Amino acid sequence: MEVYVLDSSFKKIKYLHPFDFQWERRLKKSGQFSCVILANDYSSDMKYLCYSEDTEFGIIEQPKYSKKINGEFIELSGKFATSAMNDCVLYPTVYYTSKNVNEMAQSVAETALASSSMLRINPSSITNYAGTMKLDSWQQTGGYAADAMYKLLDLDEASFAIRRSHSTGVITLDIYKGTDRTKGSGNNYVTFATSLGDMSNPEITVDDSAMKNYAIVAGSGEGASRIYITVDLADYDAKVGRRTLWVDAKDENYDSTKQTLAQYKSSLYSRGLEKLNDNTIIVNCNFDVNNKGYSYRTDYDLGDLVDVVLDEVGLSYKRRITEITERWQSNRLTIKLTMGNSIPTIYERVRTR
Repeated sequence: MEVYVLDSSFKKIKYLHPFDFQWERRLKKSGQFSCVILANDYSSDMKYLCYSEDTEFGIIEQPKYSKKINGEFIELSGKFATSAMNDCVLYPTVYYTSKNVNEMAQSVAETALASSSMLRINPSSITNYAGTMKLDSWQQTGGYAADAMYKLLDLDEASFAIRRSHSTGVITLDIYKGTDRTKGSGNNYVTFATSLGDMSNPEITVDDSAMKNYAIVAGSGEGASRIYITVDLADYDAKVGRRTLWVDAKDENYDSTKQTLAQYKSSLYSRGLEKLNDNTIIVNCNFDVNNKGYSYRTDYDLGDLVDVVLDEVGLSYKRRITEITERWQSNRLTIKLTMGNSIPTIYERVRTR
């Protein structure tokens, strides 16, 4: 394992020797990292941090100094480079029709990259997976590019990454979807089970308190002339009945010179799907990996769909790997996997309502 830093012009400064290094990859939002080094090894021109085991890289946002009995230290922390996409605001209105969500996400990326010299990425170098989930219409006024891409891609359980080649230094944007590695998928399957000894300290949370399956989306207009549509997913949740979500979408303007009423209603429908996707039943599973059978990054990786079995309590799930935390301490690596939806904070629950 090697860690090195670059300056603002992407020139390599030096290799680091961390006492504690944590690399947290995330599917639904930008990853984050922390790296503790001796204070004498720090210099103020450090801007980017690279980790030899991954092609994503981090933006150093906060160097934190501390003095302890055994020496003086600097903790470098920040987010992965995808967070820089949020320096672009989608304004005045970004509007797409009849595209797969991965194609819409690519269009958002191209719009963002064309508006700045962000991270020296050539829009023509974007790579993409072969998506099949189509939206008839989607629009957004305001908001940030990375947030929009994560929300769009989450509808297809996909994501994106900004990668840098360790050998050439070339930076690219990759829109990707993980592999189905469950039994019966036709691929080499991966099953994490307590009886197999390949997982420890498992925790599973099931929470349907914020779940909604029916959305009323209110768009342009006032009073009786306001445009409404509904998104009904209640048929898929017959056991819990209908749970209704109100979505105020006045920010999605109807312009009859640019779109038909049907196209506008389709964009409201997409907005309703996004909001319902934020209010699903939460099934969250996390555990430490015991490296006894499967090889990380070869047999399984971020975004892959795998089987999880807790034999003692008779629970089994098919879940996508949404977070992977790698931690190096004293030259020893531990890996923690998180699968399914993340558990929202109280603030996040209020904000999404």
